[in-house]
Amino acid sequence: MAWHELVNGEMFNLVMIMGKKEGISYNKAAELVNQMVLDKLEEVHQAITNLRALTQSNNEITTLQATAIERYIIGCTSFIGSSHEYHIRSSRFHV
Repeated sequence: MAWHELVNGEMFNLVMIMGKKEGISYNKAAELVNQMVLDKLEEVHQAITNLRALTQSNNEITTLQATAIERYIIGCTSFIGSSHEYHIRSSRFHV
C-alpha cells in the first residue's frame, strides 16, 4: 500500500487510506500506522547497528569506505528525524 493515493480524485494519506479500507476510526488507523512506522524505525536502527559492527570488524574496509558508510548512516538518520519532526509539528497528523 502506498503512503498516499488518489481516492475519488482526492489525495489521502496512509492513515486515511487504512481507516477507509479497514473500516476503522481515524484514531485507530493512526495508532496502527504509528506502530508500523515504529516497527520500521526499529528495523532501520538494527540495520545501522549491524552495518556499524560490520564496518568495525572488517579489516578489508578502508578508512575512506568506513567514513562513507558512516556519512550514509548519518544521512539516513537525519532524514528520519527530520521527517518525524515535520509530522509531529503538523496539526494534520495529531490524533
